[in-house]
Amino acid sequence: MTECPFTTNPVIKYLGRSITPTLISCPGCGRTHLRDEKTGELTPFYEWCSRVDEAIKNLRRPLKVAVMGCEVNGPGEASDADIGIALGKDRAALFKHGKVIRTMPLSGALDWLLEEVERTW
Repeated sequence: MTECPFTTNPVIKYLGRSITPTLISCPGCGRTHLRDEKTGELTPFYEWCSRVDEAIKNLRRPLKVAVMGCEVNGPGEASDADIGIALGKDRAALFKHGKVIRTMPLSGALDWLLEEVERTW
């Protein structure tokens, strides 16, 4: 077997094992354009997902990180994630293993999630 991670990682993930983080996300809907309360800017949901994916892609831990577009259904839909964020209109619910541990304004939620991933895993 080769040592190339581009070859081995997909095979390992297919077998239900992972040595790198997995991003779990919903497809997004009309509710998932998020307005930052500090800047007033409207950010599409997929940009939040891309930022998280970019931040975790080089970690070498079998971690499931969820980014969900709905704070009502998000934690339940991603209950098998180790850590995640469920985004609402102007707030975010932060959760670990399907349990909401904190709610906060959108403005600091992404930073909190990424810091928590680094700190915990």
